Amino acid sequence: MNTDFSIIGKPTAMVDAAGKSTGSGKYADDLSLPGMLIGKILHSPYPHARLKKIDTSRAEALEGVVTVVVGSDAPTPYGILPVGHDEHALVTDKVRYVGDNVACAVAIDEATAEKALELIDVEYEVLPAYFDPEDAMKAESDFIHDHKPHNIEKDYHHVFGDPDAALASSDFVAEARFIANEVTHAAMEPHSTLAAFEIDPHTGNLGRLTVTSSTQVPYYLQHKLSLVLDMPMSQIRVIKPLVGGGFGGKSEVIPLEITAAVAARKAKAPVKITYSREEVFWAHRGRPRTIVDLKTGLGKDGRITGVKARVVQDGGGYCSYGVVTILYSGALLGALYDIPAIRYDGYRVLTNKPVCGAMRGHGTVNVRFAFESQLDELALKAGIDPAEVRRRNLLQPPCITINGLRVQSYGLPECIDQV
Repeated sequence: MNTDFSIIGKPTAMVDAAGKSTGSGKYADDLSLPGMLIGKILHSPYPHARLKKIDTSRAEALEGVVTVVVGSDAPTPYGILPVGHDEHALVTDKVRYVGDNVACAVAIDEATAEKALELIDVEYEVLPAYFDPEDAMKAESDFIHDHKPHNIEKDYHHVFGDPDAALASSDFVAEARFIANEVTHAAMEPHSTLAAFEIDPHTGNLGRLTVTSSTQVPYYLQHKLSLVLDMPMSQIRVIKPLVGGGFGGKSEVIPLEITAAVAARKAKAPVKITYSREEVFWAHRGRPRTIVDLKTGLGKDGRITGVKARVVQDGGGYCSYGVVTILYSGALLGALYDIPAIRYDGYRVLTNKPVCGAMRGHGTVNVRFAFESQLDELALKAGIDPAEVRRRNLLQPPCITINGLRVQSYGLPECIDQV
């Protein structure tokens, strides 16, 4: 190996290693600005209710409160996907899960902001709530989003080959229902955002916006801020400081990130909002509860003959990454093995629970768990070692799977050998 290089082939410390290892690094909640105010969010106590009236006058009269922000201060919807702009920083019509964001009190300190939340009067019209995705799919009225009949965010179907004939001719068949419950990221650092506008000293008009946030997607955040605030992206700077864990939970725009900027605009002062641990669980965006009905066939030679999968994901109250996640569940079902026939029916369903999003291989993990478990069962029925069954069904890259995935490299054979 050429040893003349100064960087290539040499151990190099990460640029942020010293800050992280010594404790001198700054995370979003460590930061402050002169005149900074604190925002606290009022969350819904109901899983599904229409917002009939909100009165912030008592909260605004409290000494130390600068302003209270509500949904009408940011009426433009947004979402991480272009097809899923169904969220508001603060709700404008109805709440869709316990913990949904209703209002934000902005005050000189956290205690005052917390006290102000108790003085906000909200009148709700409670609606029927759906907590199980299979029950939610049967709904005929009171949909979580009016434009999503039967609370189905997205359904996706594909058939490659002839799975019915393949299963009928199989020597061994296994069929079962697998349920994988929700998982949240539990990052050590909670979500935190500090937003500040430059203010013209002569006119008092607001200028450029700088947002410092615990995020994995600063450019997405910049775009959604531009959309909601109706500002050009060139006038918005997003700074990503050290992030104390994300794992996908900070890979989309969280409501407090938009709310902090809206609050800073209304207060004409820097505003920081940091979620408590309980609020992080409400924000969620974790791996969805997934119901997998799976049927797989195997020949006496240990080759997989066909697969049929029906997958129902509990997406919570908003779209998030759901349209993509339910697609991945099916598209990647045949990404590890050479399977000649596959049927997939996937449903991303809305429920009145905190929103699910991306978490470490979103869409693939729960279905992969189900498939590998069933493959072990089939190996036992066939009397073949489970590792050998997998070897007999390996892809041979470079190749194209039956559903059109191009596989150029493939580490599963080496992984099986190592194990």
